[in-house]
Amino acid sequence: VRLLQLNKICNKYGITLIQPTELTYSNGWFSGFFDSDGSVYLNLASAQVYITAAQKNKFILDLLPTLYGGSVYTQKESFKWVVYKKSEIVNLLEYFKICPSRSAKNNRILAIKKFHELRGLKAHLQTNNSILGKAWKKFLLR
Repeated sequence: VRLLQLNKICNKYGITLIQPTELTYSNGWFSGFFDSDGSVYLNLASAQVYITAAQKNKFILDLLPTLYGGSVYTQKESFKWVVYKKSEIVNLLEYFKICPSRSAKNNRILAIKKFHELRGLKAHLQTNNSILGKAWKKFLLR
């Protein structure tokens, strides 16, 4: 929609529109998109981490599963891209090493590695007084 609008303005002023390049895995666009429309959250009931992005326009989200994994779902009057599989999360962490987030969301992205370490040790299932239970509680407070 925006590209069509831009093309009309360019035609009016005699400017040649340069078409956008195809989105690739290492393109920094996704990092900026994630900073504005993305989220990282932890579901305590399942001890699962999710990386998501929501949009009213499904077209933008349809590109993401091919490059970064995950799936696009319909959510009320909008669409949501969700990644929750560990292999896909790890792939996204590699992406964010190349093109880091510039917002406060970067703190959550950086915490995902620690989450996987603690979950691998089953710290989320330990009692609060155990060493692993205390480490899990400290992680959640951060």
